[in-house]
Amino acid sequence: MSAVPAAAVTRRVRRLRRRRPGAVLLLSGGILAVLAAAALLGSWAAPYDPAAQDLALGARMPSWAHWA
Repeated sequence: MSAVPAAAVTRRVRRLRRRRPGAVLLLSGGILAVLAAAALLGSWAAPYDPAAQDLALGARMPSWAHWA
């Protein structure tokens, strides 16, 4: 098995960076946009208050009162 010299790899990476200089910026901007959308639309996706839960009910068996 032949090894690829490190100089060849770095030349290839530099060539790709020159060809697409905004790719990293576009990718990081896209990730930030998704995170911002998740933060802004989170209350729409899960409209329930996380503090308004009764943890004591978790130890009870299921009943028909749950469906009423």
